[in-house]
Formats: sequence, C-alpha cells, structure tokens
Amino acid sequence: MAAPADPLDEIEYSKPETVGFYTRNGMPYMHENMLHYYISESPFFDWGSKNGTEVQLSSTDPQRQQLLHDRREFERHLAAANGVEYAFVEGETMEFNAEGEVARGGMWVLRKQDRQKGVGPKGKDELTTLGTYYLMGEKMHQAPAVGDVLSAKLTAASTAMAKLYERAAALPRWSAAEGHTYLAASSKATAGSTASRGGTPERSRQNSVIGDTASMRSGSVEPVAGAVPGSKADEDRLANALLRSSMASFRAHGTEYSDENPLLGEPGHFTFSSSTAAVKKRKAEEEAAAQAAAKEKEARANSRAATPPSEISPFAVKKQPSPPAVMSEAKAGKADREKREKKDGKLRRRKSRHGGAATPGGVATPAPMTG
Repeated sequence: MAAPADPLDEIEYSKPETVGFYTRNGMPYMHENMLHYYISESPFFDWGSKNGTEVQLSSTDPQRQQLLHDRREFERHLAAANGVEYAFVEGETMEFNAEGEVARGGMWVLRKQDRQKGVGPKGKDELTTLGTYYLMGEKMHQAPAVGDVLSAKLTAASTAMAKLYERAAALPRWSAAEGHTYLAASSKATAGSTASRGGTPERSRQNSVIGDTASMRSGSVEPVAGAVPGSKADEDRLANALLRSSMASFRAHGTEYSDENPLLGEPGHFTFSSSTAAVKKRKAEEEAAAQAAAKEKEARANSRAATPPSEISPFAVKKQPSPPAVMSEAKAGKADREKREKKDGKLRRRKSRHGGAATPGGVATPAPMTG
C-alpha cells in the first residue's frame, strides 16, 4: 500500500531543469512568459482546466505554443471562455543589478478561479476563487486555507495551555506559617547540586507593595554549597542565610510598610487602594500634625518654666463646684408643711402647760380670775 501523499499546502515545488532550459535559450531567469508552462509541471496544476487543454494542444500546434509563451495574450485568450483557469494577478519579473543580486521582482501570486461569462452585476464576469499560489523565484507554494490556519493556531494554543496546566498544578503550596507560595520546578533542590538555591522556593510577592530588587528577592537566599539535605549543618547554614536575607530586606525597606497603600483585587488583577500622590499627602499631613503636637507640648513646658515659683502655691486647692439644685417644687412644699406643723405643735404644748391660749407673738395669755 502506497504511503499517503503530503497535503498540497505542505509541499514545495521547484524544477531547476525547466528554468535552465529557458535561460539557455536566451530568456531571462523566471521571466513572466515562461510561468504558465512552468506551473503546468507542478503538482498543483489541474489538467482539466482551460490551461491544461491549451498546454496539451500546444504540443502539436506551433501557434498555440507561441501563445502559451506570451503571458498577457494567453490570459486574455483564457478569459474569453467559461471554465476553470489559472491567472497571475500580481507580481513582476525578477531583475538583477550589476553585482548579480536581485534588485526587484521575483514574487508572483497565482490564482485558480472559475469564470462564468456575463452572469455578474451589469453583465460582468463572475469569478469564484478556488485556490491561491505564490512563487518566490523558482519555488512554488500553495497558500493554506483560513480554516487550516485557525485550526493550527488553536491546536498550538490548546496544547501549550494543557502543558501549562499540568506544570502549574504542582506549583502552589500552602502552610500556616508562610501562607501561599509558588515553587518553580527549576528551583527544587537536588542532592549534590552546587547550583541549587539551597532548597528554598521562589516566594510569591502578590501581597507585597515593595518592588523586587536584583540583589535581594523575596524568599531567595545564598546558595548552600556542600550541604547534605536534612542534616543539622544544612539547617544551620539555611537559618543563617535566611537571617542575612531578612537583615538585608530590613536595611533596604525598613521605613516602608505594606499597609500604607493596601492592595485590592485578586491574584493577577491587583490594584493599589490609593494613588502615590494620596499616600504622600497623607504622610505629609501626619508629619505636620505630629510636628504641631510637639511644638504645642514644648510651648506648655516653656510657659510653666517661665512662671515664678512664688506664684505657684503648694496649698492651692481647687474649688469644688457647688452641686446643682435638685430640690423640686413638691419637695419644697412638703418641707414647709412639716415646718408649720412642728411650730404649731410647740405652741399647743406651751398652751397646755400654762393653761391659756398661745398668742400669735408666741407669748402665753394668763387665765381669767374667778371670785
């Protein structure tokens, strides 16, 4: 069983023997008048087209052979009848300069089309494109269909995404101490590897507002050479490296705080809650308020220091404010009644002792004399 042929849009046609025949007979290299015979020997050629019929008849008819080697007249002859035809729609003959280099031309666009005479608008010919080909020098190619291009691009994109998902599935890590981290495959420590990064992963910086620096990246430490994974010496060296990393980060970003301008959003779409100008303005206002409070405190201290000691009495007692009046009108009337009742009781007791009635002035009246 013969092997299946490659698709036409995946092959390249070139026949130097035919080109050499024309150039030896005085025709310039890839001249336009040799193109129709040249394409007739390609695998893209349809012998059932009008071009195929004319090429077959030209082998026994000198006039048709002469017409075949005049590109413009040959295409006008083909356009006079219905059917499938090949016509060059764009391009120019290759020209060389004095140094033998290509100065211009050499690129042709060939179109396979079905012509129907007088059926188009206003009696024009209707042309249906069946295929497009192009020649670069003596090399001929078939232009792929738009559907094939889109299919190839979508296949490549889906394959790349599938590989990405497979690789990204093992990257995220979570721990109570560090939260979410992402471990690149190339950063995994291997035993005996001096190019290892000490077994420490690249830390995610998605929640940090501090820019990454070339000298100190988050989570990166100095390489640990010659350490046995899991040994006490390895742990000590790693702890020292982490301490140096933390101290370097503190020296570089000790005055910056991540909550000065918090991030909003989700991974991949983070935004700052405030602009840089707003953060600077807020910090300036806070510094101005702190300076004003310090000046006020200093002024009070200076004022107290300037007051003479004689004017400051150590026995000065703050006057307590008098309590507010809470006596209501009902309580006042009740107090008056109790006071009158008490006074009337005293008068009655005095009258009973002296046997007379009490006078309004409080003096007892003597009892009348009897005979």
